[in-house]
Amino acid sequence: MGGACGDIKFYVIEVEFDALQDENERMYFKRLPTSFKLAPDQVEKLRHAAHRIMVESPEFQRLLRDLRQ
Repeated sequence: MGGACGDIKFYVIEVEFDALQDENERMYFKRLPTSFKLAPDQVEKLRHAAHRIMVESPEFQRLLRDLRQ
């Protein structure tokens, strides 16, 4: 049965600074320059923030649950 796609699931996972609970942290990231030159501590903070945003995303958690099945 070529072309049947009824079993495909889509997951829309938004990763944005607005998802951060702490307003000071949210503003810190929104004010970071958009360049390829960031200090190592800025990169580390970005990585940790992205991880938290993903972990707290209900849609990402749904994807993880479905992948484990």
